[in-house]
Amino acid sequence: MLKKGETMKKPKCNKSKCKKSKGNENLVNTIREEYPDTMLMDGYDDCIVGICTRFGMEPVVAYDREKVLMQMVKQDGMTYEEAIEFFEYNQIGAWVGERTPVFIDTLNEYL
Repeated sequence: MLKKGETMKKPKCNKSKCKKSKGNENLVNTIREEYPDTMLMDGYDDCIVGICTRFGMEPVVAYDREKVLMQMVKQDGMTYEEAIEFFEYNQIGAWVGERTPVFIDTLNEYL
């Protein structure tokens, strides 16, 4: 179980393929400053879509589900099916308390 301030780990990726976006680096820094108790998933900064607020609960980081899956496919060499299996067990299934991140299905194709 993760403790306050720890991040959820992702599978190892080929470091030469891992890229960090400057824009999302600023976003992550802002999240850490404004919401210091939130949990972030290590290596998925480019998949963050915002902060989710819920009545009576602390804010949590929200990730784009499809971006998370595609990152595993592109950077970690998984098939889409393997990425879904890993995601469902290790990310959706990783309840680590009230500050566990949430995953958004954007449904952009319907907009």
